[in-house]
Amino acid sequence: MQIFLVNERTVPLGSGQHATLRTLMLQNHAEPFSSLREIIQVHYQGWPDFGTPTEAKTIVNVISLVNDLTSSRKNSKFEERNAPIVVHCSAGCGRTGTFCTVDGIIDYLSVHGGSGDEEDDLVFRSVSMMREQRMSLVQTLRQYVLCYDCILYYLVSEMGEEQLQVDSLAT
Repeated sequence: MQIFLVNERTVPLGSGQHATLRTLMLQNHAEPFSSLREIIQVHYQGWPDFGTPTEAKTIVNVISLVNDLTSSRKNSKFEERNAPIVVHCSAGCGRTGTFCTVDGIIDYLSVHGGSGDEEDDLVFRSVSMMREQRMSLVQTLRQYVLCYDCILYYLVSEMGEEQLQVDSLAT
């Protein structure tokens, strides 16, 4: 196997935070007639182990960046449009679980909106379901609270965008 760096750039996330976006090409020498594989890496270093980033919006912005990248690939000519997304921190527990929880709930809310049982705690349910497969996901109370903060930030941002659209239609 051989990996080539094709491109690397910094993407601002707000609040002085940034992610490094890398495009890599993977070549498998064991299969000489197979095509090169493109790998896109989003590397966010502003999240300390066992901790949380300064603001919830940086995590929501990382999720938005990943979603933008995957939706642009779905509209491209690449055969690997449905390539998997791999999320990993140092141990694959706390930060990974927090990211996956928030991403899953944002995806759910973007499809279903506010419909559903208002008494249902989506964060608790999501973490509980993921912990059936990996016990240590979302390791600390601060990471658990960050899940709620991110969802709140997302919902408030969405409400703000809807209000801007209503205001623009009224004028």
